[in-house]
Amino acid sequence: MPVIVVWILTLCSVGFFMLCDSLITHWAKTSSLSSLATVIVLSPVAYLFFGFVTSRANLAVGGAMVNLMLVIGAVLVGFFYFKENITAWQWTGISLGMVAIVILGTSTHK
Repeated sequence: MPVIVVWILTLCSVGFFMLCDSLITHWAKTSSLSSLATVIVLSPVAYLFFGFVTSRANLAVGGAMVNLMLVIGAVLVGFFYFKENITAWQWTGISLGMVAIVILGTSTHK
C-alpha cells in the first residue's frame, strides 16, 4: 500500500509542477497576470505534494522520481504538442529514465 501512495503523490506533485511550468511560460510570453497569480497560488500545492512524497520515501528517491518524471513529461509535451523531433538516442534516454522511475518507485519504503 505505501508504494501506491508514493506513486499517487508523485504523480500529483509532477502534475502540479508541470501545470505551474506551463503557466509561468505563458506569463513570460504574454505578461498575463492571471497566469502569474495562478502560479503563485498553485506552487505551494505542488511543493506540499512533494513534501508528502519525501515523507513517505526519502528525499533522494522522491526527488529523483519527481525530477525524472518532470523531464520526461516536458520532452513528451514537446514531442506531441510542439511536434519537436526526438532522436533515437533521446528515446533511449527517455526509456532508461522510465526504467529508473520504476526501480526507484518499487523500492520506496522507510
